[in-house]
Amino acid sequence: IQASHGFQSFYTGSSPSEKLRILADGGITFNGDTAAANALDDYEEGTFTFGSNANVAFVSNSNVGKYVKIGKMVHLQFHLDVSSVSGTNHFYLSSMPFPQDSNATNTLNGNSTSAVMFYNFDVATSGSQVVANMENQSSNMYFYESYDAVNWSIISNTRATNSTEIIVSHTYFTDP
Repeated sequence: IQASHGFQSFYTGSSPSEKLRILADGGITFNGDTAAANALDDYEEGTFTFGSNANVAFVSNSNVGKYVKIGKMVHLQFHLDVSSVSGTNHFYLSSMPFPQDSNATNTLNGNSTSAVMFYNFDVATSGSQVVANMENQSSNMYFYESYDAVNWSIISNTRATNSTEIIVSHTYFTDP
């Protein structure tokens, strides 16, 4: 252990090398890294409750997900069960635990997509892929569909039924 100006370091090995540094301003760096920009300065995990548009309701407590946030990266998982659906609104979920990164300015560096598994969810064309996407600076998750050389499009409520189930695993970046 070595304490110095503004940090404390931990060394290991027969030829001691720094393995961990705790910065006075907050954060941890590893393996001799001295850059504050690389410091791990946030970790949390928990649950979140999401909503949807006015025409989608969920089976009791199936609108609760889990998340882990490490620095700017957020990973969330949930399994939802639809109890009722009507209308032709876009099928989306609101109130993800953190908004998408506000520094993201376009689809090349701002959007994120998910691994999605679904049951009793009508797809327009055989072979379609369904993904969930959080758009720039938003806490909403929209469900999109794409297939063979066709642009993706937001799925409407008409694709879901009162027995639709969706499992989502999603990773995205948020503000620090």
